[in-house]
Amino acid sequence: MSLLTQLAPVQKTDWQELIDFYDRVTEATLGKKHNPGWAKGEWPKEDFLQDLINKGRLFKACIDDKIAGTLAADHNTTPGYEDVPWLVDAAPNEVTVFHVVAVDSALQRSGIAKRVVQMGLDLAREECQKSVRLDVYPINLSGRRLYEACGFHYHGQHPLYYDGFDVIYSHIYEFPLV
Repeated sequence: MSLLTQLAPVQKTDWQELIDFYDRVTEATLGKKHNPGWAKGEWPKEDFLQDLINKGRLFKACIDDKIAGTLAADHNTTPGYEDVPWLVDAAPNEVTVFHVVAVDSALQRSGIAKRVVQMGLDLAREECQKSVRLDVYPINLSGRRLYEACGFHYHGQHPLYYDGFDVIYSHIYEFPLV
């Protein structure tokens, strides 16, 4: 296997490859007991991904010039985050929030997800952030195991309120950077 590149912003010219990537990831998890809870056309939403790309906050790591993994890193939370007893007291602009972390289904269990998360943590450090936070869909045991293996602190399940969805009792994680 070739080397994984460092994280780089996804470009508008990557759009079709990105959509194909997320479709493959979503299709590979359908019917599995532990999956991210994604559904083609429902999540991740195309307008959400386009907004991240426009803001330069959706990143890719590639192998042989093909997307191997992705990670969004911004400051956006959903209602409910303010009620979590975080380890680090920080203003919203001092916290990076990870979203839509994914690895190509053909590369699962190769260590790439852990490397992508570590690169995301490095990016947050470079941006002088105090903490990285994220939430994991309740049935996504693989995601939970990944973040715990990367050293994230587990804050339990908390109700979150995403637009267009009923309340979701998500697993909440934090990685202090200070």
